[in-house]
Amino acid sequence: MENQYNKLLSSGNSYIQLNRNQIVFFNSISNYDIVVDSGTWRSGKSFGLCLFAILRMKKYPGIRQFIGRKEMSSLKETTFLKFLEILTVFFNLTEKTDFKVVTTPRPQITFPNGSVCVFGDLDTTRVNKWLSAEYSDVMIDEGQEISEIAFDKIRSRQTQTIIEKHSKGKSCNKCIMVMNPPETAERHWTHSKFRNPATKVKNSIIIYSTLKNNTQNIPGNYLENMLNSVDKNIADIYLNGMWKPLNTHLVYPDYNFHQDSDGNYNEGGNLKFLNYRDDLDNYMSIDFGWVHPMSIGCWQYDRNNNKLYRLYEVVESFMKPEKYCTLLQGEKIIHNNREYKLPFSIMDSVIVVGPECRQRRQESSGKSNLDIMKSHFKNKFKINIKIVSTSIQKSILAVRAMILDASGNRHLFIDPRHNTRFIKDCCSYHYPVDKEGNITSEDPEKDNISDHTQDETRYLISYLYKRGNTNWQTS
Repeated sequence: MENQYNKLLSSGNSYIQLNRNQIVFFNSISNYDIVVDSGTWRSGKSFGLCLFAILRMKKYPGIRQFIGRKEMSSLKETTFLKFLEILTVFFNLTEKTDFKVVTTPRPQITFPNGSVCVFGDLDTTRVNKWLSAEYSDVMIDEGQEISEIAFDKIRSRQTQTIIEKHSKGKSCNKCIMVMNPPETAERHWTHSKFRNPATKVKNSIIIYSTLKNNTQNIPGNYLENMLNSVDKNIADIYLNGMWKPLNTHLVYPDYNFHQDSDGNYNEGGNLKFLNYRDDLDNYMSIDFGWVHPMSIGCWQYDRNNNKLYRLYEVVESFMKPEKYCTLLQGEKIIHNNREYKLPFSIMDSVIVVGPECRQRRQESSGKSNLDIMKSHFKNKFKINIKIVSTSIQKSILAVRAMILDASGNRHLFIDPRHNTRFIKDCCSYHYPVDKEGNITSEDPEKDNISDHTQDETRYLISYLYKRGNTNWQTS
């Protein structure tokens, strides 16, 4: 590697072998002030970012670095730990002797030469608390999560001049951002800022890191397992790196619902006539509502074969708590002149809900749906409720992988006899578009019609993936 970092990487008792992605990354930093690494899953982008920060701290005494991500909790669980791993494992340094770690109130790592790396959250509502200090280099992990406003604000604090003084003007402050390729590609704010030649920021470059350029660090069968656990569009991005826009405004274009010439649903694709099985795990997914529909999905999961089956649904408005609690405990109800009875009860299943279950209902009691359920079943039996708050974009990726993975296998099956609303919603659940039909947001349209069955499905599949019941992984 012919650049200024070659000596630093092989200095002392340590030697770090960069993969092909990281060689391009460090060469780009040598030639540009702003480098955006559109690095894919396991391409080594976060490692390279932390390594760059450490090398600069070792070389330039007294500098103040900044590493940020949208959420502090995610930052502490990923990038912060990766930083410490590189210090202790690759550089063989010892905490307290070779560096000092502070975790509260604001995480930071300090070297004996006075260099400091500050770790901060970059949500639009919280970025201002990091703007009172000056920084040399600003680095952002998972850049696709943050807004353009947050990016511009934190970058404006690159005002420290220590690097220029130490290098006698041969080096300057750098801004580094690593990110997963945004799914809507040309509609994402980073496109005009870093990809479009007519509007891109001066002296900036975007590079594309791929799985293929990190083969020496990928375990055996890793690529094969990846193809079996992500959808084909994401797999193509991971393997080839380049950003590609979505082919359709539908969120889930890979659903296949077979119909005959008369419009009747037939088995095939994601449709299967299902019967309750005693050997599978039972789940209920719920998206609460009142004026807008409340959606309840009854599922069975075959963990051995990673197959998920939707047996039954209830999608109704104005359903009072005492009625839906009666339904959940396995009894028959009539609502809006329709009869409902679930294939299993709340006693025999795990209940998966979203964070809205904690919101107070607009009625005299003012209790949340979560409190109502716990109170109703308290003296009858214990219920197993799981609250999922995974990001919309990340949970959508999980659903897509279940619908159709990159190897062409389907893992998500719907009984068309009892889930007609779900099927219709899948065919209309879409991203917001402008007058020209261009997608304008990474998050799907909230139309209060098709999103409720889709939300409760996201909650459940996110929960299954978080538990490690499948081999799909996040970056």
